[in-house]
Amino acid sequence: MRQPVLVLALLGLRGVSLAQTPSGAVEGQVTDPSGAAVSGAAVTVTGTNGAVKTSTTDTQGRYRVDGLAPATYTVRIVGCGFAKFDSASVDVADRIQTVNVRLQIQTERRSSVPRPRCLSESAWRHSFSCSRASRIT
Repeated sequence: MRQPVLVLALLGLRGVSLAQTPSGAVEGQVTDPSGAAVSGAAVTVTGTNGAVKTSTTDTQGRYRVDGLAPATYTVRIVGCGFAKFDSASVDVADRIQTVNVRLQIQTERRSSVPRPRCLSESAWRHSFSCSRASRIT
């Protein structure tokens, strides 16, 4: 009598371990105004469920963020020398959503805002020089 109960219990546990949580992904390509790929841009995907995942674009400007639970997400992309991009709501429900982005050149402007405490002086200066350096190369 014990053997059938044990076998059924083990089969039940096996079924639990094979169950998959539905997940989706967000992918796309990031380009500049001329259509050239933007490599090294930071991609942050933030869900209404509190999930935050990050990625970086490759040399072809492509990115992919996997393992997203079904929810509504926003996609933020920040590239050196470009204005940041924030997407509209992207619904992910067990499928891949494509968000292709054409970044706009950031207009250079001086800020009179004081340096945030969380940034070192060199990081603060870099945030202003970054756009100039990317345009020179």
